[in-house]
Amino acid sequence: MTKGMVLNYGQAMKLGDIEDKIELYVMTNYPDKSFGSPNNILGKFGKEFSKTTWGKLSKLAKTDEVLQSLVNEFNVVLLNVKITNGL
Repeated sequence: MTKGMVLNYGQAMKLGDIEDKIELYVMTNYPDKSFGSPNNILGKFGKEFSKTTWGKLSKLAKTDEVLQSLVNEFNVVLLNVKITNGL
């Protein structure tokens, strides 16, 4: 989701931290949608989330308030990065 963007270290760490929280949340609460399952929505292990993954997470978050909060947190930080970089 941040492909081609210029991030400083703090921004990259913050976005990566939120992705890690989302990943852990999905792995804990939706093991059938996690790595190694046929219904994996997280993409490749160790890689940042793809647009497809974000779409699937957003769809899942419609019925999960905690996941929705995490996705919203990521989007707010990403929006601030875009504003800061003048995008």
